[in-house]
Amino acid sequence: MPNIGALLKEEIRRLAKREARSLMASLRKDNARLKRTAAQFKRSLAALERNTRRLVAEADARLQALGPQRMSRSTPCPAVGGRS
Repeated sequence: MPNIGALLKEEIRRLAKREARSLMASLRKDNARLKRTAAQFKRSLAALERNTRRLVAEADARLQALGPQRMSRSTPCPAVGGRS
């Protein structure tokens, strides 16, 4: 007759492994989903940074093309507190 204690121990070990595998499977899925989301955010951030650099370069080029402009004293600048 087999040892009852050893059989119980082996059955408990088998059930614990099964439970651990099912828990790990859901964790692996969640981890993969989070990695995909992080990669998507990195791509979005890189695209936004590229667009920002492009827009800043375009704005700088437009400012350079305008050259220095002089404001006459008769037309106050609304941005500096003049009346509009």
